[in-house]
Amino acid sequence: PQSTGRYGPTGISCFCGSACPRCREHGALSGEFQRCRAEMESGVSVAIGIPKKANQSSSIGGFFAGWAGSGSSSSSRVGGASSGAGRTQAWFRLTEEGQFAWASLQQSQGQPTEQGVIPVGEVLDVRDTGVLLELPLKGCNQPLTMEFSSSTDRQKWTRYLEVAIEALISETDRSDRESERAVHRQKEMEERRSLNEERKK
Repeated sequence: PQSTGRYGPTGISCFCGSACPRCREHGALSGEFQRCRAEMESGVSVAIGIPKKANQSSSIGGFFAGWAGSGSSSSSRVGGASSGAGRTQAWFRLTEEGQFAWASLQQSQGQPTEQGVIPVGEVLDVRDTGVLLELPLKGCNQPLTMEFSSSTDRQKWTRYLEVAIEALISETDRSDRESERAVHRQKEMEERRSLNEERKK
């Protein structure tokens, strides 16, 4: 069984008693998540870099179904997600449904020109590079990146995301995550090798 509540089923599913190490860990994570949930739902301003889905020319579709890119320039911004010029100023938050959502600060007719939703189960890891916060995602060779206004905010939101993911991820997604991580690491290594070979030419 899984615990339920405001966000529906979550990965916190062990009820065998307070002596169980897993229960204690989940209890601590749940408590930490509840303390930061309100701030996560309020959100934060970031410069976000959106990766392409593997084998797709843009981020339209899949968990980026909310993308509303503005014309031909959207593809170049997505393709250049790892560079400063390829990031979009956006508001990033946790929704009441327990998903991560972002929306560009730039608007057209009162609506964000770009936006998207990322299910918790699609996030493979949370990485603080010392400059950016990176979220490797299923089906993407490059991570989603977020640049914060300060290192304090970056470090704080790195922990917030770690806690939220562990508190909200389903057991099915949790069990699949390790194999997905291994595949993703292999793809990242191949891409770095390819980039290094290109630079040598």
